[in-house]
Amino acid sequence: MTITQYLQTVKAIFKYQVSKDNITKNSMDHLIIPIISKKNLIKRENEYYNKEEIQSFIKQEMSENLRNIFTGLFLTGCRIEEFTHLTCKDSIDLESRMILIRTTEMHETKTEFSESNIPITNHLFKIIQKLEAKTNSEFIFTNEEGNQIKER
Repeated sequence: MTITQYLQTVKAIFKYQVSKDNITKNSMDHLIIPIISKKNLIKRENEYYNKEEIQSFIKQEMSENLRNIFTGLFLTGCRIEEFTHLTCKDSIDLESRMILIRTTEMHETKTEFSESNIPITNHLFKIIQKLEAKTNSEFIFTNEEGNQIKER
């Protein structure tokens, strides 16, 4: 069942409950279900890198630190703001191999729904283990000086 189908079903249930006087107000009335056309989906497909483009980019000449950062970004799909705040203590669970995106004192997620658990691939697991062993910073991915990456 798609999200749209789910929302349509929930809206119908609320509408039915109002018609039977079981509830007084349909709290789903204000909800607008967006219609995404195939044309828009095809257009958006061109906005993403494919596997070959990512591999080509990662093979470019760059420092190991930058390569680790870009690899992490590609493998997780994290927003840069989320990625720059990943810490060993709060964000990385190596035992369950998950990155935990949460609101913390240092970082607030974009929306309340932005909190998520992202699986750590074997390749990223090795990178994180190596970085965790050699860093003095609380942050996993740092700049060349070992400090937190600042946006732009």
